[in-house]
Amino acid sequence: MLSSLVRNTARWGTPALALGLALSAGCTTTIYQESRTVEVPHRPGLGLDAQTHNGALTARAATGEGSENVRINATIRARSRDRLSAVLVDADRDDLGNLVVRVLWPEPTGPRSAEGCDLVILIPDAVGVTLETHNGAITTGGLAGPLSARTSNGAIDVQAHAGPVNVKTSNGRIEIRGAAGPFEATTSNGAITLDIPDGSQGAFSLKTSNGAVTVTVPRDFAGSVTPSTSNGAITVVEPSGGPKEFTARKGNPVWPGGPASTISTSNGSITIRKRP
Repeated sequence: MLSSLVRNTARWGTPALALGLALSAGCTTTIYQESRTVEVPHRPGLGLDAQTHNGALTARAATGEGSENVRINATIRARSRDRLSAVLVDADRDDLGNLVVRVLWPEPTGPRSAEGCDLVILIPDAVGVTLETHNGAITTGGLAGPLSARTSNGAIDVQAHAGPVNVKTSNGRIEIRGAAGPFEATTSNGAITLDIPDGSQGAFSLKTSNGAVTVTVPRDFAGSVTPSTSNGAITVVEPSGGPKEFTARKGNPVWPGGPASTISTSNGSITIRKRP
């Protein structure tokens, strides 16, 4: 249940006619596009929950002048001017004070074919982040707390997140760099890259049905890593005594002992390296 602590809803913006383009049986659908900005007061130390449909979703830490508020930039695409004007970009707070961002489409149909909304959320900080889009890329960086990111079709890019990371896409690459962990990443079709920073010992579970997996861990990483691929090489690179490279066997733990991590791909190579 959403509370009335803060409610900011944008309906109007700067409209621009985009001549594009849903093609069906030789027909072209004109798409109307509009950009809007919503600003809400920031409340530090609370969470962020954002959803959109058929569009990219970005949530990152705001810096510099004017970063004391949360700024939400929305790019909305609709099949008519009336539908465009009826879409609402809603920013509210739940009963715990967490910021909830939704794109509200005309009922009862919701977004139609070729309609959607890109969201860029600039927030001074957030502790606990949930991001979801049904068709589009997700990008986040500089936030904290448990992170959950879900998209049905698009890449996921996580940078410098201070907390556990759980991400899933049905079709797209996943890249995680500079995050604290632990990590869980799943994609049905795409490569996975995980770069764990020095000072983090987060265990990980990485799975792709089709794509290479590359993992870089700190030099002092203490934990077992069990790699498995149905079709591809498994390579381990260690810096001790000068860089050395060897081929691991499927299903055999690398560096046994400590918290367990797993890597699985049905079709692709696996590379595990310790940072020099």
